[in-house]
Amino acid sequence: MPESSIALVHRFYDAMQAGDVAGLLATLAPDFAGHVSEGIPGGYGGTHAGGEHMLRNCWAPIYRTFGALPYPSRYLAAEPGHVIVTGEYRGTPPATRRQFTAAFAHVHRLDENKIAELHQITDTCQWARALSNIDVAKAVFDAVRARDLDALLRVYSDDIVIRDDPRLPYGGEYQGRDGAIRHAAGFAGTWDPHQSPGDRDPAEVLLDAGTQIVAVWQLRASHRHQRLDQTTVSLLNFENGRVVSLEMFHRDTGELRAFLNESAAGAQTPVRS
Repeated sequence: MPESSIALVHRFYDAMQAGDVAGLLATLAPDFAGHVSEGIPGGYGGTHAGGEHMLRNCWAPIYRTFGALPYPSRYLAAEPGHVIVTGEYRGTPPATRRQFTAAFAHVHRLDENKIAELHQITDTCQWARALSNIDVAKAVFDAVRARDLDALLRVYSDDIVIRDDPRLPYGGEYQGRDGAIRHAAGFAGTWDPHQSPGDRDPAEVLLDAGTQIVAVWQLRASHRHQRLDQTTVSLLNFENGRVVSLEMFHRDTGELRAFLNESAAGAQTPVRS
C-alpha cells in the first residue's frame, strides 16, 4: 500500500477534527458513498451518496446533536486500495453535556488517490445511551430551574413549536427559536416575581413513551397570603435528540388567572380574557 494512501486517510481525519469542510470534501471522490451503521440515533444510518450529501445529512447533524468526532488509533493497510482505521468516537452532546465514547472501525476504499467509499462500523449502543429522550427532557427542566435560556435553546429544535393555554399572559403558539425565546421570557416575567428559588423547582416526574415524554410537574408561587401549587402536564416530542414540540396542560387555568389578577392588584394590567 503506497504511503500516500495512508496519508490521504490521515488528511480526512485531520480535516474532520479541524472542521475544515473544504479540506474534508477534497479527500472524497466525486462518486463517494458512505455507509453508516444502522442504529445510530436520529435515523442517520444507511447509505449516503455523495460527499456533500454525507456532510449535510450525516456528519454535520451528528456533530450538532452529539458533539462527536472520530479519533483514530490505528491505520492498517489492507487489500489493494483499502485502508482500515480503528479508534473511538468521543463526544459531549450539547443537550446533556455528558461525555461518551464509542469504538469504531472504518473501512476506506480508495480510487485515484481519493476516498471512494467508507464503511463505518461503530458501537451504536453507546450512541443510544449518550442521548436518550429522558436525558434531553431532564435537561429541559434543569434549564427551566436555572432560568438558563442558552441551555434551553440547545435542547430545542430550530423549528420547535410550543403551545400553552392562550388564557395565560404568555399563552398561545410559538414557533422556532425566536418564538421559544418569547415564550421563555413571558413565563419567567409572569412567575419570577412570585417565586422563591425553591418555587422554581418544578419537581418533575418524567414518563418515557418512546418519541414522546410525558412530564408531570408543579407550578408554585406565593403572593401575600396566597399560595399556588398546581400540577401541570407537559408533552414533549423529539426528533434527532431535540425537542420538536412542547405542549402544556394546566389542571386549572382559572386558578392561575385568579392568582395573577389578585397579585396584579391594580398596579399591573389585569390578565386578558
